[in-house]
Amino acid sequence: IDYSLKTLKDVRRQIRRDTFIGAGIAIALTMALLGWFCRRSTNALAEATVFARALDKEAGRTLQVTRSNSELEQLGEALNRTSLRLAEQQQALRMASDRMQAVLQHAADAIITVDENGNIESFNRAAEIIFSYTQATILGQTLQTLLPQIPQGNLLAEFLKTTGVRRDGLRFPAELSISEFYLLDQRKLIVIVRDITERQQAEEKIYQLAFYDSLTNLPNRRLLLDRLRQTIAHTARHRRYGAILFIDLDDFKVLNDTQGHNTGDLLLMEVAKRLEDCMRSGDT
Repeated sequence: IDYSLKTLKDVRRQIRRDTFIGAGIAIALTMALLGWFCRRSTNALAEATVFARALDKEAGRTLQVTRSNSELEQLGEALNRTSLRLAEQQQALRMASDRMQAVLQHAADAIITVDENGNIESFNRAAEIIFSYTQATILGQTLQTLLPQIPQGNLLAEFLKTTGVRRDGLRFPAELSISEFYLLDQRKLIVIVRDITERQQAEEKIYQLAFYDSLTNLPNRRLLLDRLRQTIAHTARHRRYGAILFIDLDDFKVLNDTQGHNTGDLLLMEVAKRLEDCMRSGDT
């Protein structure tokens, strides 16, 4: 303070002026400090916001936590814990998805998923082999392309056995099951198809061996007795008559003994063929 002024009034005026100047400087310094602190806090919050938005894509990353503010430090630590949990959950989901894809791709049956309109959404490796379509060429087409017997508006109909159609148009016997599930409130269907061509052929072969003679392909004793019982019951119910014809081959034993069993087999096959040629379709 300059005390060289002559009057008390001048001294008081000088004191007020110096006080105002000092207060202005203090306010300016305070504002500068507040601005610096606010900018630092704002930058930290902005980094935390960007970090939080990126968690869904980059789970597992960590945020550099500032030690100058306890609230921001707690926020950063909470975000880091959330990031680690998300990373662990995403890893578990990826592993589960990989296992499921491995199961689907190595399944022996065709596994197809379709939407509620019947449009194909996925097609496993077995489906590609069974239907001769690649996944890229069949996606988006309707299920009726593969299974034409399933009605368009009733995909959950019970079709235990039906007919499948390969890409070249060849039809084959199929066994299938259809079930539904919901994914994000959207109704989906899982169609499991099994090609039963070999099983059907095996069943036919077993039936043929069980009821038909392997040499002449005529009904054997077991099938003859079964049809005989059915005929007797039918004729009794309708008061009608049936006929049984016994045919003997004269000197068949002599032919076997003199010409060999191969020649005897040829004779039996020829007799069976001639008998079938002169019979009606409903006769045995």
